[in-house]
Amino acid sequence: MDGRIAIAVRRLNENELTDSGGFRGVETDRISTGDKFSALLRSLGPSKSGTSWFVGCKLKRPIRRWETVKDDLRKKLEEFRDDEDRQKVSVLKIAEGFQAIIVHQVSSAHPTCFVFAGCNDKDVGGA
Repeated sequence: MDGRIAIAVRRLNENELTDSGGFRGVETDRISTGDKFSALLRSLGPSKSGTSWFVGCKLKRPIRRWETVKDDLRKKLEEFRDDEDRQKVSVLKIAEGFQAIIVHQVSSAHPTCFVFAGCNDKDVGGA
């Protein structure tokens, strides 16, 4: 600002101790799970009715490994996609610490039934 004031901005990371004794930013679980969750949603294709839904996930530590939740998650999302009677705002409890949230029906057509709405990590930030 007119060559007189310098501003530095730094994001503070919340870290956890890993099994190997090092540290890892807690956001890495959310980012990794969010990417895999989003890819799974896209892979499920369109619904029979042609409707699409915003879907997010909620994480709470300890977070289960993706491999332990993906099959049950896929099954529950396929049931939702294939049965119009199930298609409403809802919470799909997949495992301790992992929920898929059917947030809202999308107002315009999408090529897939599910549209990624983000991941909420209940253990990151604040307090």
